[in-house]
Amino acid sequence: MKLKIALINFNKKAMQEAKRRSLQEIARTGVNTIKREISKRRLINTGAMMHSVGADVTSNAVNFEIDADYAGIINDGVRRHKMKYLVDAGPIPIKVGRSKRVVYRVANSNNIKERGKWMHPGFKRGKGFFDVATEKIAGSCAKIIAEQGLI
Repeated sequence: MKLKIALINFNKKAMQEAKRRSLQEIARTGVNTIKREISKRRLINTGAMMHSVGADVTSNAVNFEIDADYAGIINDGVRRHKMKYLVDAGPIPIKVGRSKRVVYRVANSNNIKERGKWMHPGFKRGKGFFDVATEKIAGSCAKIIAEQGLI
């Protein structure tokens, strides 16, 4: 997932420095905004997605990126569905409650057909988190640029 914000056409040295500071500030606040959205929606389990949020500042732009493979899936949401892809996948470890006890189950073509069994519950809590963060970042850009005197 990526977002790019660009500032172009600045010639004077003082303006170049103000542009650099603006881009760094946009990067810092943007990363914090994305992390706040992740935290607010309680998408943190291991913290891997939180640590994968980053920003790359180039000469004219800031590129925001979340390196976690599953970030796009969480942003799009997951509908409730039958997990047919688990058929013949081998033993599947399942935690029992909050204990450390693990039970192994095997999905096959017979037991996958049972009504209500092997259903993914869906996941909608994270739907649109990157889109909301993108809107907030875009809204804060004008304020940051104005503080640096570029507007």
